[in-house]
Amino acid sequence: MSKVYNSDNVLIKKNGRGSVINGRFPMFTTGSGVEFDIKASYAYAELDAGFNMYEPWVSVLIDGVRITRVALAKGKNRILLFNTMNPDVVKHVRISKDTQSMPDDSEHFAVFDCIETDGELTEQANKGLNIEFIGDSITSGEALLGSKEKLEDWISFCFDSITNYTNLTATALNADYRVISQSGWGVGCAWNNDPKGSIPRIYKQVCGTCKALEASFGSMEEYDFSWKADYVVVNLGTNDCGGLDQPEFVDPMTGDRFKNQRDPDGSVSVDTRERFKTNVLKFLKVLRNCNPGAVIIWAYGIL
Repeated sequence: MSKVYNSDNVLIKKNGRGSVINGRFPMFTTGSGVEFDIKASYAYAELDAGFNMYEPWVSVLIDGVRITRVALAKGKNRILLFNTMNPDVVKHVRISKDTQSMPDDSEHFAVFDCIETDGELTEQANKGLNIEFIGDSITSGEALLGSKEKLEDWISFCFDSITNYTNLTATALNADYRVISQSGWGVGCAWNNDPKGSIPRIYKQVCGTCKALEASFGSMEEYDFSWKADYVVVNLGTNDCGGLDQPEFVDPMTGDRFKNQRDPDGSVSVDTRERFKTNVLKFLKVLRNCNPGAVIIWAYGIL
């Protein structure tokens, strides 16, 4: 006889900054999702999703190996996790959201609801190490999937949470991890010099890049930092640098202008250097205040 385990079950580990609301767990960012140990012959997962332009993709791993990758359809989704397996053997199952949050798609969301199975959940071993990764498209895993020669479209399926350096690092260190990242964003501005594209601006929110539907799952609320990171890895600065070679940004609402500047000889201007330094130091103070016991690593230039 089938049993249903809802997302608020304590034996289901929730990955990511979201919280269970009305028995449902939102998967906001890259690598967010759930994992559990189970003795069963079959199991299904039920998820809910929505989108206008950018469909959410999820990966299913069993014992650390990806066995399924699915684009969630609008509405209810029922995914077969495994079938006809030995019910006496414990399987470790993980569901991981591959796509980042999509602020340009107000209807984009993915929510884990429950597991249906003929077996029993069992207690997981505690990994004992937590890592928080903060970054841009590199940390979101953009362009990790698809043809290197032909794919130039900015689309959902090119994002991947599994071959991502965040997952590879956490797996190598047997750590739990969380990701706060947004393609094109930086410390002080985005790739196009838009100062609103700043990760520090939304760091204290659960997922400040989410809008509309996801806000009903608490994305815009203040994050409580109850999950204690042992390491905070910051991979930011690539897009601030990219803005040097982009046109000036003009805010369509206020008319304010912003531009990271080069001097005539091609070097970064003194004002731009000092502004970047100030933004980095300000963010480091926020990180230390929010993560008083963590080792902070600024990892710039991975590409």
